[in-house]
Amino acid sequence: MVPEPLEYLFLLLVYFLLILLLFQEKLARVLKSRAFWWSFVLFAACWTLIEIYGLNRDMWIYSTERLCGIRGLGVPLEEYLVFFGIHLSTVLAWEAFGPAAEPRED
Repeated sequence: MVPEPLEYLFLLLVYFLLILLLFQEKLARVLKSRAFWWSFVLFAACWTLIEIYGLNRDMWIYSTERLCGIRGLGVPLEEYLVFFGIHLSTVLAWEAFGPAAEPRED
């Protein structure tokens, strides 16, 4: 079994492996894109501010039993990984299934 403080990290690992398996063809190109990284920084910054606000206003708390204990600006490491996973999977899905992925008939 996975130790309790690493359960969430293990779940995120499984999620990232799923992303890798589903979108392996597009992954390298997306990760090399400067636009991807700028949009991720903006996305993560906005959500970090929302998380900090929510934590300071006691709107929610994180269970210390299931987190690894590493925090940045009061936000658990696992949340930053979730931000990255959400952004990555959204961009990859757009690349794979969005309008640019459809073949054009000229």
